[in-house]
Amino acid sequence: KHQRLASALPVVGTEEQQWDAAIEVMKSRKRDTLLLSAFTNVNFVEDINNIMNLTNIDEANEIHLTVGEPDRVNEQEYRERTAQYSGVLGRKVSTTKIPSHAKFVVSDTGKFWIGSCNLLSSSPGSQISETGVLVDDPKAALLLLEHVESWFREDEFETIERMKSGIKLLQNS
Repeated sequence: KHQRLASALPVVGTEEQQWDAAIEVMKSRKRDTLLLSAFTNVNFVEDINNIMNLTNIDEANEIHLTVGEPDRVNEQEYRERTAQYSGVLGRKVSTTKIPSHAKFVVSDTGKFWIGSCNLLSSSPGSQISETGVLVDDPKAALLLLEHVESWFREDEFETIERMKSGIKLLQNS
């Protein structure tokens, strides 16, 4: 049975416009936000760090950064590159359990962005055209989390379970 989304807005433009939508999702969180990007690029860490600082992360709120670079997620060289990226960024970045080319940001309030932009390897000055959609719908966010939870490792799986519980509480209130 198909139902209409509560709110869905197209996001068409450069990586900067995609990041604006991702930041909106991050700022909507009560506690947790899960971000999945396919790739990392250490050349853009400073840009990404500046963007992340705009989200006003405090100790009670967490943004979980994950990457699932296709076909290389279990290779030692890729894990070392992810560790290097994480160290330079100054934030934990983990890999998915299975390779993933997906890109999304979802918060525990039911808002999410899903699109084509590799958020952790993009340069805000880029003029590459990207597309995405910004959705504010707890039911759809819950379905997204249920669909992808098997992709993640234990730490993120626990976060996803906590996020799902929070979204279900929102739906019931």
